[in-house]
This record gives sequence, C-alpha cells and structure tokens, in this order.
Amino acid sequence: MAALAAALWLPRGADSACRQAAAVSRAMGAVLSDCDVDELDVVVAVDVATGRLLGGRAHAAARAGPAG
Repeated sequence: MAALAAALWLPRGADSACRQAAAVSRAMGAVLSDCDVDELDVVVAVDVATGRLLGGRAHAAARAGPAG
C-alpha cells in the first residue's frame, strides 16, 4: 500500500511521494526504511515488528508506478 500511495503522489515530487509512503506505513503499523524513485516508479521498503516470530522484525519491499 505504501508503494501505491507513493506512486500516486510522485507527480508532486519525490519528497512528497516518500512522505506519503511513510504516512501509509505508519498507519499500517510499519516503519518506512527506504524510499527511492527509479524513473517513473517508486521503490519502498518497510519493517514491522513481529514479536518472537521471524526474529522480531519482518522486512518487505515493493515497487509501484504507472501501468503500461
């Protein structure tokens, strides 16, 4: 969801896109650990606490951009 939100905000600039990705990540209980713009795509990475599972943290990355 953070990557999709960032892609939606990318026309307003990379900083706006990454701020939106951070806000969505926080709302979902995660922490944005990386946000990069690669041409028309936004690549984000997030971390989330898992308790005792998976060593206490899980990491995920996603890319989003225009269709086509």
